[in-house]
Amino acid sequence: MGYEILRSLSFNLDKLEANLSVASSNVTPKIFYKEKLSGILPDYKRLEDLEDVEKFLYPIIIEVRTGVFKLRSSVSSKIRYAFYKTLEEIYELENKHNIDIWNIRPVENKLTKFESKIIKEVVEYFLYYYHSENKIIRKKIVDEKGCFVKKINRRSIEIVFRKNEGKLYENEKDLYLDMRKLQNYNKSFNIVNL
Repeated sequence: MGYEILRSLSFNLDKLEANLSVASSNVTPKIFYKEKLSGILPDYKRLEDLEDVEKFLYPIIIEVRTGVFKLRSSVSSKIRYAFYKTLEEIYELENKHNIDIWNIRPVENKLTKFESKIIKEVVEYFLYYYHSENKIIRKKIVDEKGCFVKKINRRSIEIVFRKNEGKLYENEKDLYLDMRKLQNYNKSFNIVNL
């Protein structure tokens, strides 16, 4: 089953537009093309309980949640951070209410009050993280043996012994995104202050 690879993504929430550079996972070589998503999907237009920004963003969030859109590291850290933190909140909501978020879609242009509440909550989380300040920090990541992470690629980690050669994280969002990548390895990693 294929998915769409997003190389870049930007939002203009005032105009309800998303600009993206996208390629299909089913085609080689990967050819990225520019696409603009604008306005509200027809299924969402007549929903009176939701604001326009909620009608616009929720389907995009669901595409990321279900894996239809895969965000590359070239997508800005601000947007990736907002999506990944929102996904964590979605998992909590799904567990709390015993639901699958991707099943919440308008049927005959209608939603239940509960479904509207969940959509509002999901979009509220996204907007909170999207607009959150990127705090300035000075931290590094160490592995279980006390070695420092220098570089993280898609399939490998470069580890160094010297503290001054380890990657210095100067903002919270980049640190969060790299710690997220490290969850796929069978090692434990910690964050150290400088």
